[in-house]
Amino acid sequence: MKKICLVFWIVSWVIGSAFAMPINECKIDIYFGNGVWNTVEDAEKSRKVLENFVIKKEVIKNDPTLAAKYGKVKLAYNWSDGWDIDLVETFYQLKEAGQLSEKTFFVLMDELITKRAADLYGEDLKTMRNLLLQAITSHEQANVDIMLEKYYNESFRYSHRVLLVSHSQGNLFANRVYDSIDPAGYKDYFANVQVASPASSVHAAKGTYITGWVDPIINPIPGSMKHNATLDGIGGHAFVAAYLDSKDTYQKIVKAIKEELAALDDPSRTPSQWKIVKEPSRCGSCSSFTVTIQHKFDSALYIDERVLPYRIEGYKLYPIDWRYKDGTSGHYVLARCGGTRFKDLENDDESPLCSRLEGIGEGIPKMHSILKGVCIGIIDSDIAYRFDKQRGELLIGTIGDNYWRGSCTSYYRSITLMIENLDNLQSFNIYEVGFDDWILLSANGKKFYRSPYTLPSDCELSTSFIENSSIEIKPLLKEGINHLDMHVIVTGGGEGWFKARLR
Repeated sequence: MKKICLVFWIVSWVIGSAFAMPINECKIDIYFGNGVWNTVEDAEKSRKVLENFVIKKEVIKNDPTLAAKYGKVKLAYNWSDGWDIDLVETFYQLKEAGQLSEKTFFVLMDELITKRAADLYGEDLKTMRNLLLQAITSHEQANVDIMLEKYYNESFRYSHRVLLVSHSQGNLFANRVYDSIDPAGYKDYFANVQVASPASSVHAAKGTYITGWVDPIINPIPGSMKHNATLDGIGGHAFVAAYLDSKDTYQKIVKAIKEELAALDDPSRTPSQWKIVKEPSRCGSCSSFTVTIQHKFDSALYIDERVLPYRIEGYKLYPIDWRYKDGTSGHYVLARCGGTRFKDLENDDESPLCSRLEGIGEGIPKMHSILKGVCIGIIDSDIAYRFDKQRGELLIGTIGDNYWRGSCTSYYRSITLMIENLDNLQSFNIYEVGFDDWILLSANGKKFYRSPYTLPSDCELSTSFIENSSIEIKPLLKEGINHLDMHVIVTGGGEGWFKARLR
């Protein structure tokens, strides 16, 4: 059944691709997974409460950007087929998870449905037990397959991240779904907050649980996770009437949701699903400063066009239509989330930028040759560079004393290097660093110089330092796009710069 559903998904993806939504890694889809004995109407009521009184009130808070990012809470429905069938299905899942022995499971199933069914159909107990077990196994797997299909069709195929808030038996389905995600790489983009969980653990790597005391349904279940919250009054089990209506469990559910959303947003914990496979190969015009990308683990997904790289690390892929005046165009950027509009600055002689992504201020610099096959570009207007071709000496940073002001204020600046052929660059040696009050330098995310002085609490060292060094950073560089990053901390007035010899 799983393979059939996956084939169906691939076929539907191919047929529907012409009408599909764009890839957007800035979106997180939130789902609700209901527990036992919930009709569609019951589950929908809980979904609406989660959406209106938790997500909108505690997370979105009338912010239209966040509303667009999270959208409406979706329902991953756990089918209900009557109290006895639902209960036996739950016992079956607990048996499969190792929390109930096979003997205990069959005793419970016999008392709930097998004996009645055997009498009704005139079958012996053993035959009816086997028939019912096959039916329950098939029914449970079919529900898992439908949930997987929903996540693929509505979220994963668009590179959306997923947060599932699940309740009661919905947590057993959450673990089953997580274990069955294929390609397995999507597991890194799936988070799960389990409420009133009968499971022995949360399978999702990005996941947590809230179970209250006293929950008369969950607390007695063998192997279930220990309660870690308090329910008001005499306790309860219902998602809305007990868990969202009790102060401690409500606060912990909200906290867990915010933490898992933050984990899904954090590029260090949840990096882009898309990798750069072809960088710019020459230091030419702005229109040549594009990259080709590829999905990291799902060969069914591809983008057959050039993409603007506002960042080469810590980026998300999302749609922004862009067009240079020479007709070069595309539909996607690699950047921090929040970009709203592409602004072409290629023909603006006063601007150091090819373009700017408005909404977040990131830009792509115009590149200028300093050596054969080596170009440099700077985005920020408060730093500059000077290159002495005769001596091969490069100065980068704030050219002037006490250029920046602040009180323990951090300044982050980045310099872009384009290297066409790394063999043409024999050495890139940092021989002098200047700063007031503190500096950290890195190349392509790898630190190569840190101020040797410890900052006091007010960050004021009352000195402009000039430190001699000899740091060869060519091994940190590569062909294509490189970033030299500078982090300076200033109190009062301050500056930051470094000198390098290139040959």
